[in-house]
Amino acid sequence: MRIAAATAFGTGHAPLWLLLLLAAASGTASATFQPGVASIVPQVAKDLRNLLEGWHEFRSRTGLWVVILARAVNGITTFGPLRPLTTLLVANEHGATGLGLVWTAFGAGNVRGGVIGMRFRPKRPLVAGAVAMFAWVALPLPNALGLPLWWTCACFVVGGAAWAFWSVMWAMSVQSQVPAAVLNRVYAYDVAGSLIAFPVGQALAGPVAELIGARTLLYVSALVAVVTFAVLLSVPAVRSLRRAEPPA
Repeated sequence: MRIAAATAFGTGHAPLWLLLLLAAASGTASATFQPGVASIVPQVAKDLRNLLEGWHEFRSRTGLWVVILARAVNGITTFGPLRPLTTLLVANEHGATGLGLVWTAFGAGNVRGGVIGMRFRPKRPLVAGAVAMFAWVALPLPNALGLPLWWTCACFVVGGAAWAFWSVMWAMSVQSQVPAAVLNRVYAYDVAGSLIAFPVGQALAGPVAELIGARTLLYVSALVAVVTFAVLLSVPAVRSLRRAEPPA
């Protein structure tokens, strides 16, 4: 293959598509017959099978993939922009100390929401979590409204608790509804969606804030969050998903 590619290149008249085709064939041959590279081919094939199997499990559960889609949308439009915009506005208004207090309040809310999530076992965990997420708007609104620092901290306790409670309800739903044998593959799609959406939202926050204003963008984030979770609650598969009881 390499000789053929070199000959075609040496003539000076070979079309680009032919050179690319010969290069691809040469690389494939090297991967197939070189022992060090060929040894990983079975593992790659196994990983692909696992991904396809995970995709089947993921797609077959409407109540789960709808939530992951909603998380991705919110990652770009609400969750992602929240941190850089909060840092910008709070630091400008209240300095580093104020910013530290706000994120400390968020962490305290996380702890409280996580504890509530572990103790409260609703029959419909996704519904309970989605309803709680309406309180997430307590995170963008205080800075959008320009509220005093202590109000912002109080709101971040509430929003942080809502976020943690939702996270517990979501994790419980996935772990109780998906067979253990394919659980990690389904989770892979959830993590992939979050890893892609959050950085995109953070990267877009600056340019969009420059265009429409940071406070306006926070209003938009709050509105998108409310609409998204209202739509989520309208999905029958989400409303009907019940807590799986442990075997007796």
